Amino acid sequence: MQFSNISTRLTFCFVLFTSILCGQTSDNTYAYNDNAAIIDLVANETTSPSTAFVPAKQLNACFDGGQEALANYLQNNLDYPELAREYGVEGMVVIRFKVMPDGSLQHFSVQESLNKECDTKVLDVVKAMPNWIPAQQGERKVANWCDVTVAFTLQ
Repeated sequence: MQFSNISTRLTFCFVLFTSILCGQTSDNTYAYNDNAAIIDLVANETTSPSTAFVPAKQLNACFDGGQEALANYLQNNLDYPELAREYGVEGMVVIRFKVMPDGSLQHFSVQESLNKECDTKVLDVVKAMPNWIPAQQGERKVANWCDVTVAFTLQ
């Protein structure tokens, strides 16, 4: 849906990738990037303690089509809640979810709340998103926690 009132708009700040689950281990490693390849350290059981880590190429999960496609998806599917607009509510909603190795999205939560109406609106749109391209660690697809931040701004 497009906005009928030009003076009202949503600003989308999104895709802060926070933690990356390391396959079968219970340890979390943390990486922050803009969908670029990074170097992560993975334990190599066959080496001595002084050389216990080897670099592994790491790619975070991403929306199919990248950040621009995600922004378009959010703009086309989110409306500024009418009650929030009437009362001049502005601020950000942050939704966290896990992108599974098959690209499906699970474990949604509101990390930063604005109000119930805005939170519910953003949460519903994020839950309805199509599958993402999953994160990869080396050749293996892994689960990845992602945040989507939506800023509600009246102008």
